[in-house]
Amino acid sequence: MNDKTEPITLKGLTWAHPRGYDPLVACASRYAQLSGHVRIEWRQRSLHDFGAAPI
Repeated sequence: MNDKTEPITLKGLTWAHPRGYDPLVACASRYAQLSGHVRIEWRQRSLHDFGAAPI
């Protein structure tokens, strides 16, 4: 990787509960530190919306 490498942002969707969200955010933060150019953003959705709402 060189200084001209564009940052990469990945987006994910998870359950709106600490058991679903907190571990993913912690891992994403650590991965961003290690990779230096990959960032992961997590959106939260209620458990009901996983089955009833469109993505």
